[in-house]
Amino acid sequence: VIEITVEELLSAYDTEGVTADIKFMNKVLKITGVVDRIETKEDLNIHYINLTNAAQNLLQSIRCVFDKKHIAELNNLMTGQAITVQGTYDGSIMDIRMKDCALVR
Repeated sequence: VIEITVEELLSAYDTEGVTADIKFMNKVLKITGVVDRIETKEDLNIHYINLTNAAQNLLQSIRCVFDKKHIAELNNLMTGQAITVQGTYDGSIMDIRMKDCALVR
């Protein structure tokens, strides 16, 4: 498991580009950041949060995708709340994505 903050992961992309994508692909990351957005739409099978930094001044965020069994936990989160999420890095297209996520307590 690679422990990293939102700022550190985005910084790796700024400095390393595609190499960062290769370095993190399919690796389990434990990432700490601030909740920027929460989306839970059970009928559309959408369950994710976006993480940003404490200042919420980043142009990009980390999208953390959860299984529907985590909906209750996600609905208890608040925008601006600092959290840690563990999941598998799933690449970067528009957002950096993590799949199979779970909240770390």
